Amino acid sequence: MTCRGWSPVGGALSRISGLNLILREPAVRQCAAIGLAFVVTLTLVGGARAWSVAQRRAQESEAHQSHLHRQLADRDAAFESQRQIYMERVRRLEAQLREREQDVAVLRARLVDGARVVPGERVD
Repeated sequence: MTCRGWSPVGGALSRISGLNLILREPAVRQCAAIGLAFVVTLTLVGGARAWSVAQRRAQESEAHQSHLHRQLADRDAAFESQRQIYMERVRRLEAQLREREQDVAVLRARLVDGARVVPGERVD
């Protein structure tokens, strides 16, 4: 990018206040304004792009977390169902165990009393 109409100021004056004189030139001010606008535009575009990327990553993260929560809820439901099935089995087996313990207690009582147990007879 070139700025037309700019010419360096020579002599001792330029060494003392050369920058002030240069900035008073309309072409130099125009170049500086264009450069500043370019830098600001790049900054804004870069910031907007970064914001866009951050938004996309946040949405992807939220979707992934939602998927994980759904999977976790599904597994929890399956585990709860299995737990209920196994708890019912345990209760049934405990009831059978209590019945068997009662049968053993009755048979022991008959042995002690000398009562005769007929094979195949149901013990109440």
